Parts: sequence; C-alpha cells; structure tokens
Amino acid sequence: MSEILTFLILAATTAAMSVNSSKPHVISETIEDLQFLSQLADELLSDQERTIVTSVSFEGDKAELESLAAKLYADKHVQSPIDDNNGKKCSLVLQNRVSGLKALPAAESWMKDTVANLEKLGIVGFWNISIEGWMIEGREMSALLDPVLLYISAYEVESDQNGQQLYTSYYSGLFHNSVMAEDEKFNLQILTNYSSEFKKWYMALGTPRITSY
Repeated sequence: MSEILTFLILAATTAAMSVNSSKPHVISETIEDLQFLSQLADELLSDQERTIVTSVSFEGDKAELESLAAKLYADKHVQSPIDDNNGKKCSLVLQNRVSGLKALPAAESWMKDTVANLEKLGIVGFWNISIEGWMIEGREMSALLDPVLLYISAYEVESDQNGQQLYTSYYSGLFHNSVMAEDEKFNLQILTNYSSEFKKWYMALGTPRITSY
C-alpha cells in the first residue's frame, strides 16, 4: 500500500474554490459516501492501480492557515504557491492519496484521524473524495456506465469535453453531500480520459466533486 499526504494553500478566488458547499460535512456521512463511491468504482474500474484521494478544505487568512498546518502535521511540508493573497481569504487543502488492497480502510482511518485533530482546534471542513483508475476493459463505456447511473438514479447536470477527455457532473439522491454551481446542485463527477499511450480509458469518480485530477 502506498500513501501520500500533501498540503496546498490556494487563493479562495481561484477556480478550485468557485464551487462551494452549503454547510460543513458530517464525517460519518462522508465516510458512507466514500464507501458507496467505492462500490460504484468496483463496477467500473479495474482493481489494478486504483487510488483513493480524500481531501478536506477550510478557509482563512494565509498566515493563520500555514501556522495551523504546521500544528497539525509538524513533520510535513506545506506547499504554498500563493506569495501574497492581498488580504483575501485562502483555502487550506489537506489531501491524502492511498492505493493498494487496503486503500479503503486506510482512507477511512485518515479521515477519522484528521477530523479528530481538526475538532481539537474547533474546525469543521468540507470534504471531497475521488477514486481513480483504469476502466474495466473488454466492454463499451456506455455498457459499463449507463447501468450504474440508472441504479443510482443520477441525472446529468452539466458536461464538458476536450478532445478525448469528458468531464460530467451528476446529481443522485443516494449521496449525502452536494455542492452548488451557480443554480445547479450536483454531488457526483465523472471524468474519463483516453490514454493513447496505453490504449485504454482512465476514469476518476468524485463526490461531491473531483479535486485531484
């Protein structure tokens, strides 16, 4: 099993923060969403090289966030690409990537530990979960994806295609957490990208949204 923990301090006005949740996420519900997303991934992704990415974010002053990150994980490096936020709020993102046979319990454990550490500091954050990997081979994409979307009663909110890469947002009542983009609510994002090098499709599933690809 491999595990990578990273920190990012981003300007809250960037595209990464243009979609906001209506309320902080309850960790028990977020873990249920992770487990459900993992079940969906079993129907779509190969077991090989599958990665679970969990991230939590919260806003504040840049200097305060850097100090907070140092308190949480003194032995980790804080990546801070914003030199001067000009008085604007920034978002601190704690992100964990884990792969291997025990990825799901490892991701759940990290989420629980992180929430416990944040609660000691009086902080409740916004969670995003992604599962990435190669799609199951030997079947058309629609034959794999359409039954899954039908099963969860998901309807398409918006989509964007750039060459071989397709990015689609959906809403399903089976996920606890959702976000708003303008006037539209969604809680599932699916990205598919064809690799000309490996001659197969790569997919990322995210709830409420993908932040890792």
